[in-house]
Amino acid sequence: MRGIVISVLVGSAISIAFPAAAALILSNGNTGSILPVLILWPLEVTNHLGMTLNCADANSVHEKLTCIRTAFFIDALLYPAIICAFSYLVYRMCFDVASGAPMSGAVRHE
Repeated sequence: MRGIVISVLVGSAISIAFPAAAALILSNGNTGSILPVLILWPLEVTNHLGMTLNCADANSVHEKLTCIRTAFFIDALLYPAIICAFSYLVYRMCFDVASGAPMSGAVRHE
């Protein structure tokens, strides 16, 4: 159980640290840009892929609120998926190997 908790915490830290570090680097150390980047980077990626609304041209309040709602919805799906993936990788690398259980696809040499 302790391994699962540690891997979830490390997975969460990795998932949030990369966009936060990118925000600090791209904004020349302005810490006020971390939260907007954490919330809006998935929406920007999906905009460039042509999968969501064009929020850059949102003029009315309704369009802007729709863009914000879409960004929060994407975040609600994307961040848990990323955290789950990183947590699984951390657990497999650190705890599954240490317990002596062979990883799937691993070859045992005796």
